[in-house]
Amino acid sequence: KALLALKNQEISSVWAAARQFKVSHSTLMRRHRAGNTQATSHEMQQLLTNAEELTFVRWIKQYTIT
Repeated sequence: KALLALKNQEISSVWAAARQFKVSHSTLMRRHRAGNTQATSHEMQQLLTNAEELTFVRWIKQYTIT
């Protein structure tokens, strides 16, 4: 949420976002500079990529709605 607020320019500084969302300033700064979310930063440690996971979820939803 803090990264989204910074991206949408709802909050002007990383310090203010970190304080408001009660997250680590250093982690928020690193992710803001790199553009990584928690999900994308750990993607290599997962069995499926984020794109594969979304495709799988859509497939499951499609075939379980019957």
